[in-house]
Amino acid sequence: MMRRPTLLLLIPTLLLLASCASKKGITSATITSPTERATMDSLLSSARPDASCLSAKMKLQLSASGQEGDLSVGGHLKMKRGKVVRLQLVALGIMEAGRLEFTPDYVLLMDRINKQYVKTDYNQLDFLRDNGLSFASLEALFWGEPFAQDGDYTFNGDTATISLSSKKMDYEWKASTSDGSLYSTNITCSGDGLKWNYSTPKAFAGGLMPSNHDVALTIAGRSARMKISLKDLSTDDSWEELTQVSSKYKEVDANYLLRRLLSL
Repeated sequence: MMRRPTLLLLIPTLLLLASCASKKGITSATITSPTERATMDSLLSSARPDASCLSAKMKLQLSASGQEGDLSVGGHLKMKRGKVVRLQLVALGIMEAGRLEFTPDYVLLMDRINKQYVKTDYNQLDFLRDNGLSFASLEALFWGEPFAQDGDYTFNGDTATISLSSKKMDYEWKASTSDGSLYSTNITCSGDGLKWNYSTPKAFAGGLMPSNHDVALTIAGRSARMKISLKDLSTDDSWEELTQVSSKYKEVDANYLLRRLLSL
């Protein structure tokens, strides 16, 4: 059986990276080569899958500083653009042990083993409210797409780099100049950092979808790493869009739970 603290550490990891990734007030840099930018923007657009839905089998590995051992579990990644990003974690290949669901309006974390859950809108979580978490930027990370293209473009061989800076935020996206697939998203925020690497893009819905995600996060001196491998990608949308929580589950205070998890 997977360890509950390690399983639930997934939510602050993802929420913290998304809170950094969604700061407002990005300042555009001067574009020195409009022609190259237009060409690259076209490539990035053509690499975007023409699909409103993705359903895939997933293998997830998670490790964090201060934790003994790693979490390695199968499951599913399901997404509907503008509506939901859902990670379902399956223990022993047979039982869903946890579910993490992001929507534009709320975050839902379900611990199916202990029948507990957190369901809250973003504004009710102190550190998310203060950092202005954006669902749009979070889902872009999972789709493997840049969520801003109005920065400074530089080119080196087969790599295009898009850079943006704001008061405390630095963003950098690297993408292929041959097919527009994203190599990485790099975000630094007041000394903390997120590095989301993408590899093995697969043809999907007329575009490209990275099948391997390697995420490294550093927050307040603590580190976490998450690896996601996807297979059997499809546009199947015959699944419930939003999870309905059974009355058998006990609701837990969100800030209390997150503070407790972050102190592990």
